[in-house]
Amino acid sequence: MRSRYVDRIIYMKKLLIRLIPDAIYEALEKTALHSERSLEAQARYILSCSVDNEKQLTGGERYQREITARLNQALSEANEVITAINLVPARIAEQLGHHDAIESENWFTGNAVPSFTELDELSDIFGCSPDWLKFGENVPYPKSSKGRINWNRGGEKDIDALLEPDNKGRKVSSIHIFRVNESGNILILREFENSITTDFFSTNLYLSDKEKI
Repeated sequence: MRSRYVDRIIYMKKLLIRLIPDAIYEALEKTALHSERSLEAQARYILSCSVDNEKQLTGGERYQREITARLNQALSEANEVITAINLVPARIAEQLGHHDAIESENWFTGNAVPSFTELDELSDIFGCSPDWLKFGENVPYPKSSKGRINWNRGGEKDIDALLEPDNKGRKVSSIHIFRVNESGNILILREFENSITTDFFSTNLYLSDKEKI
C-alpha cells in the first residue's frame, strides 16, 4: 500500500556546520543525551524550535530584538574607535544623565527599548545614523559632507568654514588632510571635542606628488 505521505517528502541540501565552539558542541551533546536523541536529531530539533519561535514573535518583540542587535553592534564598533575609555552601558547611562545604569543595561540585554529621543541621543554617542539605529534604514555610518571648499589662497571664509562647530555646537578638535586618489585630490576631515563623529569637505586642491605629503 502506497503511503499518502510519499508526495510530501521534501528533499533538502545537506547542511554542514563547521567550526562549532567546543563549549557549544559539548552542551549540544549533553542535551542530546538527556533527551535520548542522536546528536544530529538534537541539532535538527533545536533548529526547528528556533524557526518556530521566530514565527511566533510579535511585531513588538521583533522590533525589540532588532533594536538590541543594532545597539550592541554600534557599541562594539564605537569601542573599536574610542581608545581613552571602554564604552559600556553604565557609562552611556551617565552620559545621558540617568541616575543609574539599570535602564541602559536593559537596552543592551533586550529587556527594554529606548524611546526615539533616546535612540537619537545614542546615535550621537555612537557616531551612527539615527535612522539606521531606529529603523534599520540605509547604512550605519553614512558619509557626512559639509560641502566643497574652493580654496583661493587661503580665504578667510574657508578658514571660518573649517573651524565652524558641528550641529551640536562641539568645537573642532583636529583637522586631517587626505590624498584620496591617484590624481591627488585632497579631502579635509574634521574631528570634534567629546565626539567620535566626523565630517569632511571636498576641495579643489590637488597633490600630484605623494612624497610631498
